[in-house]
Amino acid sequence: MDIKIGLPLSFSEIGQKDNQEDFVFPSPTEVKQDDRVIILCDGMGGHSHGEVASRTVATALGQFMKWHFPSDGVLTKEVFNEGLDYAYGQLNLVDDGAPKKMGTTLTFVCFHKDGCFCAHIGDSRIYIVRPSERRIVYRSEDHSLVNDLVRAGELTPEEAAYYPHKNVITRAMQPNQEKPAKAEIRNIQDIQSGDYVFQCCDGILENLDEKTLIDILSNQGTSDVQKLAAIRNVCLGRTKDNFTCYLTPVLSVSGKPAIEEETPSRLIDMPEKDNGVPSSRKEKETGILNRTISIKAKGWVWLIALIALLVFGFFALKNARHKNEKKDPEQIENTISSRQRDRGTIFQREEPDSSIIPSSKPSRRLRKSKE
Repeated sequence: MDIKIGLPLSFSEIGQKDNQEDFVFPSPTEVKQDDRVIILCDGMGGHSHGEVASRTVATALGQFMKWHFPSDGVLTKEVFNEGLDYAYGQLNLVDDGAPKKMGTTLTFVCFHKDGCFCAHIGDSRIYIVRPSERRIVYRSEDHSLVNDLVRAGELTPEEAAYYPHKNVITRAMQPNQEKPAKAEIRNIQDIQSGDYVFQCCDGILENLDEKTLIDILSNQGTSDVQKLAAIRNVCLGRTKDNFTCYLTPVLSVSGKPAIEEETPSRLIDMPEKDNGVPSSRKEKETGILNRTISIKAKGWVWLIALIALLVFGFFALKNARHKNEKKDPEQIENTISSRQRDRGTIFQREEPDSSIIPSSKPSRRLRKSKE
């Protein structure tokens, strides 16, 4: 499979931040059309030296791929993970020991003989867009709290856009961790001439939605440089965070993949709704409802059985007393006298202490400051 690409195009803007923590490899001024590896990293804002982390990881991983790219032209997960380990090793060397560890996200794209190799960590994103069909062929899944809530059906995509904790990420590259974060890897073989591969940090997505991205890239009357400028104009002056991206056009694709993929890539539509609720969420709610009905049904069976047992016990006890009263009249008088003496006594159950309230321990999260 031979994938020919146009010159990868990029911009990197500081936004309304005091410093630039994004970093790309190769540098926009040094990138060439025959470069096969494109890397974008977003340093973790609010953590010391986010810019050091992003620069270290992007440079180390990019250099490793230049030194150790397989001779057969096929990048494997094993080779990529070796490169990732090397990048972690370099990141460990620049650790300043600060309580808040430096960190960075990662997007990695490689055009090789088996397709388009995509890997990411964190909430920086990779898109493969097909303008000829006005479709998104591939979109990476953010490692973030808000995306976890969307996937669980707790938030709709529309609600997620305004969620107050969008800055919370669940995976990032940080130095000297007992269990370093692993990359989510996907090899995409569904690549066609005219497609675009778009890598961006989350700052780009503050103002650029997917429909606008498709509209810009599908405009046949504009050049690739003009398309990139249109994306930049959407963000310029309105984005608070740093915003950086790489846009790589696919010129042609020939031949067959070196290895048949196990799972075909899927075309991604805009979220479908049914009465305002995504289908995945409705399926989850239906499952919960069915389980609730089942639990309630079982509860009624036990409740009826318990009531029957209590009624049976009550009548059995009453019958036994009745028999005893017939056999021993003197005992009846003693019992009545005893009841009369105790009349007026009140028994009060002790109420639980309402001041005792169970507490829960909040989960720890990596945070990216958007201030």
